[in-house]
Amino acid sequence: MGDRRLSPVALVTGAARGIGAATARRLAAEGWVVVAIDRAGDDPRLPYAMGTWAELESLAGDGISIMQADVTDAAALEGVVADATPWRSRASWRMSAIGTAVSMPPSPRRA
Repeated sequence: MGDRRLSPVALVTGAARGIGAATARRLAAEGWVVVAIDRAGDDPRLPYAMGTWAELESLAGDGISIMQADVTDAAALEGVVADATPWRSRASWRMSAIGTAVSMPPSPRRA
């Protein structure tokens, strides 16, 4: 796609499959630099399969860098932020395609 040094940057979580993967591919095709982030492994607390490392790895290529992290783990998320430092100052857009809430207390209602 050419020189992407001045391209806008998008951080996409939940990127191994589904909406996250489609978003990462579309943005890269449109010239964005994409940092695709996913836990890339199953969570025993969930009754369904999560995206896999192979699915996340298949995104790597022109304009897409991949990072494996569980965004529900604060330390892992800090590592992603540290690793994404070269792009952070240019991050123009962030997209979260994760739809999982595990052991989350209900939000209090506001008056």
